[in-house]
Amino acid sequence: RMLSHVYTLQIKGYDRLLTMTDGAMSISPDLKQKAQIIQNAIYYAHLLFTRIYHN
Repeated sequence: RMLSHVYTLQIKGYDRLLTMTDGAMSISPDLKQKAQIIQNAIYYAHLLFTRIYHN
């Protein structure tokens, strides 16, 4: 599984969290790598929002 970077921003005055992936970690990913980055982001979002809404 490909290593990727995911981060979440909370902006004052904006009612949603913004999640970004791979700002500079994967410079030119191919299609398979892009799919892995998306899967990593989905996994991260699931963990994050499960902790937020079930605590």
